[in-house]
Amino acid sequence: MRVRQLNKGIVLAEFDSFGELGRAFVRAQEFFESPRKQFRGKFFTLESFQQWYRDNQSESGKFTYSMDFGGYNIPGEVYCDFVVKFMDNMSDEEYELFDKVNRLTNMCCKVSSKFYLIGCKRGDRVTLNHEVHHAFYKLYPKYHDTVRWILKQSLLDVSFDPIKRYLIDNMYTEEVFSDEIAAYLMFEEKELKKANINLKVYQTITEQLLQLFNLYKRRRLWRNPKGQTRTERHTSQKSRSSLQVGRASPMHAKRQV
Repeated sequence: MRVRQLNKGIVLAEFDSFGELGRAFVRAQEFFESPRKQFRGKFFTLESFQQWYRDNQSESGKFTYSMDFGGYNIPGEVYCDFVVKFMDNMSDEEYELFDKVNRLTNMCCKVSSKFYLIGCKRGDRVTLNHEVHHAFYKLYPKYHDTVRWILKQSLLDVSFDPIKRYLIDNMYTEEVFSDEIAAYLMFEEKELKKANINLKVYQTITEQLLQLFNLYKRRRLWRNPKGQTRTERHTSQKSRSSLQVGRASPMHAKRQV
């Protein structure tokens, strides 16, 4: 696990395998935006979520979460709330992620945490761009408003209902539709095509969104990660009790959050 900053507000966690990635993020991600009320914003055990997922979401009846989702994104304030509620029940992967994020952001010392946590497999550039978009959408009001304006203006000519149906089938809630529609149009062409969604009608919209995303990527991300990106590789030796704590990418068959 490697955790580093892409800029002052965006924290990226990279993993060598999808299994490790999923184990570190599964409960935090579902705490943030699960479509099920018993998980979103609530404490729950990993076992209870695994059982629900096997019974209701997995096509094979197995817990395939880490194979179904390849990227993750969580607002800093939500992640802090997750840490408070789950600290005494964290897995090793969850705690290691928290410890490294905390070392970079000092999140335990802040009343309001102005950062955005994203996660993906090392080297997966498509997923990374998808998740960076989510961070831009949350952190930068002008980016957020421009994305929504592009989508709203497009309603005069096209309908997003096919994409919304796809998102509902893949555990997305209505609250994130605009954010996810933009992300999927820009970075998940293969997944939408597999769902038999006609992308030609969205071509102009996609071009406008990509132009905006690339502009922010050039202006907002640090250009020299080796020189400017802070990285935390080592886990603290402190015990958990000593700390005071004040949706991804189809990996080309993976769904992204």
